[in-house]
Amino acid sequence: MIRIVIAEDHIVVAEGLKALLNDEKDVNIVKTVENGKVLIEYVEHNPVDLVIMDVMMPVMDGLEATAIIKKDHPQIKVLILSISHKLLHVQSALDAGADGYLLKKTNKNEVLSAIHLLMEGKTFYAQNVTSSLINKSDQGKIKLTEREVEVLTLLAAGDSTKESAIKLNIGENTVKTYRNNLFQKFNVKKTIVLVTKAIKGGYL
Repeated sequence: MIRIVIAEDHIVVAEGLKALLNDEKDVNIVKTVENGKVLIEYVEHNPVDLVIMDVMMPVMDGLEATAIIKKDHPQIKVLILSISHKLLHVQSALDAGADGYLLKKTNKNEVLSAIHLLMEGKTFYAQNVTSSLINKSDQGKIKLTEREVEVLTLLAAGDSTKESAIKLNIGENTVKTYRNNLFQKFNVKKTIVLVTKAIKGGYL
């Protein structure tokens, strides 16, 4: 049985969602709350598997509540339910630690799919949300050649220019050229800054 809390300040929406899921045999709506503060207090003292979270709530919004839950109770899955598919809002939810993101115009099958995938340790995003994320990654991604990736990986491992040259079977000057190319692409001047930026950007 999946124990679910609905965090939603609009009673009609909360009750509608509860009615939508009440007939499911493996789902148990254990609580509905109207803000993040009440939610945090509840999960501190009660077993919860998943929270269906509104973003805009009084007292404590859904993003702040999500960040606290994922920090203190990382096993609890958080499914954001929002009216917006704008990239800024989606990214803010992901940064807070949300496991999935649905739009409020969703249907029962999509909600159930999201719940079960999250409980399996996977993620789930509405189609419009996925498109926003793909567009963002394509726009902001630095294009690297296969050899640049190899050099970057060795630099991250702490290999010297000589060691990298030996492992890649290329000259030291060639390694330096690739390293300088990486510096230019990432707009940095030091290897440690390059590696840090590459890790944060998901290149390593």
